[in-house]
Amino acid sequence: MKKLLYFFILWISVNYSYAQLTALGDIMFVGMNADGVDGVAFLALVDIPANTTIYFTDNEWTGTSFNTNESYFQWSHTVCVPAGTVVIVQNINQGTLSSTSLNPTANIGTVVWSTTSSPNNNSGIANSDECVYAYLGSSYNTPTTFLSAIANSSTYGGVITGTGLTVGSTFIEFTNNHDVFVYNSTNTCEATQAATLSKIANTTNWISQDGSGDQSNDGIYPDFPTHVITSFTGCYTVGCTFPIQLSYFTGIKLENTNFIQWQFENPELIKNVQLSVFDGKSDFIELYYSNFSFQNHYRHTLDTAGRYLYRLSWQDRNGTVYYSNVIEIIVLRENSSPTIFPNPAREKIWISGLSNNITIYQIYDTQGQRISEGTYSPSGIDLNGIGIGLYIIRCFSNKDNHTLLFTVTD
Repeated sequence: MKKLLYFFILWISVNYSYAQLTALGDIMFVGMNADGVDGVAFLALVDIPANTTIYFTDNEWTGTSFNTNESYFQWSHTVCVPAGTVVIVQNINQGTLSSTSLNPTANIGTVVWSTTSSPNNNSGIANSDECVYAYLGSSYNTPTTFLSAIANSSTYGGVITGTGLTVGSTFIEFTNNHDVFVYNSTNTCEATQAATLSKIANTTNWISQDGSGDQSNDGIYPDFPTHVITSFTGCYTVGCTFPIQLSYFTGIKLENTNFIQWQFENPELIKNVQLSVFDGKSDFIELYYSNFSFQNHYRHTLDTAGRYLYRLSWQDRNGTVYYSNVIEIIVLRENSSPTIFPNPAREKIWISGLSNNITIYQIYDTQGQRISEGTYSPSGIDLNGIGIGLYIIRCFSNKDNHTLLFTVTD
């Protein structure tokens, strides 16, 4: 008897283009800290496309360009950031910058200094007469679109000429020279983006703290980043299309089942997964469906020998459905039904019900890696050195071969 086995490994990498940040107020500051390690927090009112670079500086705007003597840093992320996400940037205060200075940190994405060269290497947010701008640009000192700004002093209320920023909308202007500022109103976006900008830019919807020492972590409200709102609902998404990667999609005949296995690089981005088998006529019918995308295998019990075609589909968060290539397993009629005992096992296994003597065995993990092989004997197969888990064993004789499944327990 012969048994044919088709084993396929499929790699899918799906990359998409995204809409771009385009307008004033597409992000808004929701926190600023001039104490301790210094930091800012900003809200994405619309989706931020993957690999978008947003520049920040506390250099003063002259009406046509930035002056020097302070610093520039830039934030980006490799995947789309959904509207409603709050990004918190910290460790902006690194003193006089050099090539060995530590970069700022963020809860989402990556932050680096745009330059560490003089005269733009004086880092940190001042606790008076300070303004931080967020913008898109062709380079760190060449803004093309201002997004938002926040100031702790009205001294900078007039330095928005040529930016398009507006006090009470895209520009948040305080007059008290405090050290720590946190937005303190509801975390629900309004019916229109303009209404949300007005709500966030209204300084009565904020709370601040001032004094000697470090107010950012003194346990008195507000602390930064402890009391920064971490997300908003109802914002103005245009739909992040997430990059979904299917690492592999495989099938193998095991005992009286076909064992189907798959793995996604980023299952947390998937809404649901469905495994289907071809009905032999014109369509695929569902075998398995789950909203729990971390499940990564299914055992299809076989009623008869034949040709089995399997297809995997999955849905992203936007409801878009994607399909894998088809894998095929051909199952021929078997003359015997060998079994492994004990199963699960701890130290040894034996195989019974074979029509021919086994000469060679090979053990594989579920990733297809061979971890053991040898010559079978009546004393069984020693499992010493094989960890807890699910394994595949292939047994060969001079006339046929068998593929079986067993589990090692503690």
